[in-house]
Order: sequence, then C-alpha cells, then structure tokens
Amino acid sequence: MAPAAVTPAVWRTGAAVIVTALPPAVSAPAAAPIIDKPEQDWAALEQRLNEAVVQQLTARVEAAIEAQVAQALGQLAQDLAGQLRAGLRETIAASVAESVAGQLAQARKE
Repeated sequence: MAPAAVTPAVWRTGAAVIVTALPPAVSAPAAAPIIDKPEQDWAALEQRLNEAVVQQLTARVEAAIEAQVAQALGQLAQDLAGQLRAGLRETIAASVAESVAGQLAQARKE
C-alpha cells in the first residue's frame, strides 16, 4: 500500500501564518517524505514560506521602528516645547521689566 500524499495547508490569520501537514499513513516507512510532490512543488512551498516569514518579520520590524520613532519624536517635542516655554518666559520677563522701568521713569519725571 502506497503512503498517502500529504498536502500542507497554509492559513493566514491576521499577521500569523499557520502551516500544517498531515502525517503520512501508518504503513509508510519512517524515512518517507512528508510531502510526496515533485521538486517544483517544494520550490513553491519554499517560496510561500519565505514570503510569509518576510512579511511577518517586516511587519514586526516596522511596528517596532514606528514605536521607537514615535517615542523619540514625543520626547523631542517635549524638549522643544520646554525650550520654547523657557525662551518665551525670558522674553516676556525682559519686556515687562523694560515696560515697568519705562513707566516708572516717566512717572518720576512728572
């Protein structure tokens, strides 16, 4: 009795790819290949698996990079806002001091 051919099944669930294969028939020898297909089917399976892994890794790397960039930009924005507040505070203080001094000087003359 010849072993039953095993066809891998590939399911895509969101970012996950699940590849399963049924075990060979019980009467098949232990060294029997899991997939009894011509070489071109192995190449197609390899291609699909490579594409799935690259897609998953790319998505994860992009998400990690986006998170790091967002965190860095958030920190940069906070730093710049702090510098702007400090500069604005100094400008306002200098303007108020100049205005008050000018008004007092004018009041003394009167």
